[in-house]
This record gives sequence, structure tokens and C-alpha cells, in this order.
Amino acid sequence: MIRIFLVSLGITTVLATAVMAQTTPATPPAATIKPESPATPGGQTAPATVANTDECLKAAASLVQAIEAKKLGDDKLEKIEELLTKMEGHCDASQFTEAMAVASDIKVIIDAN
Repeated sequence: MIRIFLVSLGITTVLATAVMAQTTPATPPAATIKPESPATPGGQTAPATVANTDECLKAAASLVQAIEAKKLGDDKLEKIEELLTKMEGHCDASQFTEAMAVASDIKVIIDAN
């Protein structure tokens, strides 16, 4: 299930990047860089805040990598999959604060293992 999510996340990222490239003006890199939070259990870092859909989806992908590094039970994986779907929906809707709140919930589940 996580692999299927990764594939769909990758496709969504590519499509979102293409749409964003067509609809948003170029901004200087310094305007979109946000401070990062501490490393997740898999050694990956997830940003504390994001400024666009691409960064948001990359944060979700970072969480998926951390999840794969852990050996979580099926019950936790099901809950995480629901939360990742919710997070991706927030990313697609440009609701970045909500997406990062869901990311925090996912981190709590990962850290509880």
C-alpha cells in the first residue's frame, strides 16, 4: 500500500509541478526557503512549514521514507495511510498549515514505535 501511495505521490508531484510552473510567477529561492524541523526517524528531514504544493508533497514523501525505515504494524500503517491521503489533499488544496499539522500527527505515530 505504501508503494502504491509513493507512485501516486510521485505522479501527483510531477503533475503539480507542471501546473505550478504554468500558473505561478518565478520567485527568488530565498522567498520560499523555510526552516526545517529535526530529522525524522529515517534520517530524513521534513520542513516545519512549506510555501508551495511541491514542497508540501516532498514533505509527504519524506515521511513515507521514514515510515519505510520503521517496521510498523498493519494497524499503524492503515492509520498513517489515511493521514497521508488527508495530507496530500491539503497539499493539493494549498492548505499548507493543515498539511503540516497532519504531518505532525504522522510523526507522532512513527515516533511511538
